[in-house]
Amino acid sequence: MLKKLIMTLMPAMLLMGAGATFAAEMPVTKWWNNAVLTERLNLTAQQKALLDEKYIEARRRLIQVKGDLEAQRFELEVLLEQDPLDEPRIMDHFRMLESLRAGLVKVGFEFILDTRRILGVERFRQLKAIHDQVGRKKGRKGEDRKRRRE
Repeated sequence: MLKKLIMTLMPAMLLMGAGATFAAEMPVTKWWNNAVLTERLNLTAQQKALLDEKYIEARRRLIQVKGDLEAQRFELEVLLEQDPLDEPRIMDHFRMLESLRAGLVKVGFEFILDTRRILGVERFRQLKAIHDQVGRKKGRKGEDRKRRRE
């Protein structure tokens, strides 16, 4: 029975980490402080300040949720090591972890919504196009490096 529970939980735990990471990632840099992007998107000082404010709020919430998630992962490990195994309690804890992971995704998405509200539809589309273009260039560079190694 324990083996069955572990075999059920382990793949899900691995997949959850990957999905939450993608959705909850925050930009490494504050793109709105890039003079070229600021000019290209015609950002005002007030809009940049608002983006800074929203970014700081989101980062604080993200740090808090990540800490809560890490603590609860540890608690799940403790529950899995107990004998006798309390499956209902473990499953309740697992569902709570899922909720925390969804909270990570939500924080990231709320920052995207804040950005969209601040920029408006046209500039948001421009930003998305720039992001996609940069991503394609980075992808090509990675492929070029791969070919050189081969």
